[in-house]
Amino acid sequence: MPGWLRRVGERLDSTAANISTTYDKVASAYGPDPVGTYPQAESPFGLNDTAGNVYELTLSPHNPELFVARGGAFYFDVFASNIANRFELPANLRHNTVGLRACATWPPAK
Repeated sequence: MPGWLRRVGERLDSTAANISTTYDKVASAYGPDPVGTYPQAESPFGLNDTAGNVYELTLSPHNPELFVARGGAFYFDVFASNIANRFELPANLRHNTVGLRACATWPPAK
């Protein structure tokens, strides 16, 4: 992944994302962190946590009927946390390492 896509550079480490080594592989410490915990890894587009934390559930760009997980999660290693890494998921899968990113326009304050 080009360095300009990730402010932390070409190589992701446990100080820039919630991955398997972030909490020294202590099982009781595994779990998602609050969004924005790693501001140094914010994308140039303002997205937080696109690597690590939880896999993002998306639709396949090749088949809109398939669900795809991408971006890694707290229990998985640095290789799995590459945003280009993706794999198909069954539509009925429920797992604590998979989530989705809700995108919406928030109404202005009155």
